[in-house]
Amino acid sequence: MKFYLASRYDDRRQLCEIRERLLAQGHDVTARWLNGSHELHEGVEHAKDARRFAEEDLRDIERADAVVLFNNPASLESVRGGRHIEFGYALAQAKTLIIVGPRLSVFHYLPFVYQFDGWEALLDATAGFQTPRAAHVLLETNGAKC
Repeated sequence: MKFYLASRYDDRRQLCEIRERLLAQGHDVTARWLNGSHELHEGVEHAKDARRFAEEDLRDIERADAVVLFNNPASLESVRGGRHIEFGYALAQAKTLIIVGPRLSVFHYLPFVYQFDGWEALLDATAGFQTPRAAHVLLETNGAKC
């Protein structure tokens, strides 16, 4: 199964570890931003880079079967919110939606949005995923809260 991992850029190193664990389970991770090439720097190229990064992220979401949004406590303090746009785009694309951490938006309470308190619980569930359909069945039986 193909996952897109959405979070604050500052969480990239932690999500790289999660990516490795998903890859070890036989999954794919489509989020190129995890490779470290999407960090914005001030200057002349800022707008051009920002547009390219956003377009790449949207294409990566389109290639994914599921989008996992990581809401860590520091997310509440973040002034940037690209991960929320990514979640909304995935919602519009009818992707499987999974949240790790607390629900922070009214959209996180929709009946088809799955929520896990932490990464270990999600990784336990993803160990059995093979297809998007199987993912829904396993999410519903392995402790995900809708």
